Amino acid sequence: MEVLSEHNCHGWLEGYVLTGRHGLFATYEAFAMVVDSMAMQHAKWLEHCLHIPWRKPVPSLNYLLTSTCWRNDHNGFSHQGPGFIDNLVSKKPSVVRIYLPPDANCLLSVADHCFRSHNYLNLIVIDKQPQLQWLHKDAAREHCTRGAGTWNWCSSDGDKEPDVVLACAGDIATQETVAAAWLLRRHLPELKVRVVNVVDLMCLCPPDRHPHGLTQEMFIKLFTYSKPVIFAFHGYPAVVHGILHGRPDTDRFHARGYIEEGTTTTPPFDMVVLNRASRVHLAVDAIRYAPNIVNAAELIAKGEAICPNIASTLKSTLTICRKLVTGCGRTNRFYDNQNFYFLQSFVRRGGPGQPGSIFEEAGTQFDQCAREDATRRRHRRHPLFGPHDLGPPVVAALGPGGSAGGGSLAEDRF
Repeated sequence: MEVLSEHNCHGWLEGYVLTGRHGLFATYEAFAMVVDSMAMQHAKWLEHCLHIPWRKPVPSLNYLLTSTCWRNDHNGFSHQGPGFIDNLVSKKPSVVRIYLPPDANCLLSVADHCFRSHNYLNLIVIDKQPQLQWLHKDAAREHCTRGAGTWNWCSSDGDKEPDVVLACAGDIATQETVAAAWLLRRHLPELKVRVVNVVDLMCLCPPDRHPHGLTQEMFIKLFTYSKPVIFAFHGYPAVVHGILHGRPDTDRFHARGYIEEGTTTTPPFDMVVLNRASRVHLAVDAIRYAPNIVNAAELIAKGEAICPNIASTLKSTLTICRKLVTGCGRTNRFYDNQNFYFLQSFVRRGGPGQPGSIFEEAGTQFDQCAREDATRRRHRRHPLFGPHDLGPPVVAALGPGGSAGGGSLAEDRF
């Protein structure tokens, strides 16, 4: 059932689950806040129902937030608002669950769990646009069951104490974090980096504040006791800092997320750049906070110099691409979506593996890769999008040991 009224849809679902059946409320992320009060009232009602012995369990109220602040494409600034997470975080932990699956297989695992649950408000946040596939089905199920885990296949700490931890929660945050880890592994191989992905946001809470909270031992196993943690988050960064209260040495956590930057016409990759959450920003933060990096100040200066220029560089590559693909039936959405792959091409074909080259010659590389990619992908037929809408490249799913066949997924993709 569909109608352009969040209040109406929320009321429908509340009545539907009271009949004992399970349902899902899917909406744009920004417009979920239209029903903030209704969600709050349902949460309070569930809280009291838990203490009434004759009341039977009620199927959970499941929210699926799509068209997120990072990838709402043509809708722009008015549709950028991840604040529904903030609303639910403040509710009683006995009735609230928040999940940020990084890919489709994790989404399937999380959704299966939510549809089997009772007496919760389950929030699932993932974009509806095509995404990279990081984990195969069994690995995804195991990862989601734990709530958070180390991704050894894109880490470089060798199961030892890392110099820095790159953590992420959210689909786009995960993509940028994996790319940042690749940058650091390629150009600073001596830096030991651990990548931690978080699916169940509430597992970051201390266990005395939320039933899903990781034990202190498990938390330290993932995030160490004292090493710096660069945390790329889907929503507002303050949410991460609030949830972490009570964990050891929280000052070492440096969160990046949505900070209300963007316009009506901001393409996807420009969004992460403007909100200072791109792979370049994450790599610069890792260099800034990791100890004992030779020439750290020089690398940080180069990284910070390139960041303001990325948006203008991308505009020039889009102009080149439009000239190359004229007459192929593309729409403006095609150009916007390709912003992701232009920067990935730059990373993939970057300069020699010397620390000083990590952030150099961006404009030249962008322009060259834009020409090559537009020419190479011009007439490729995609099985889902047809001959004139290219979509994302195919990515192999990881096996149980983290192998994608012929190298790690990060090496193959980026």
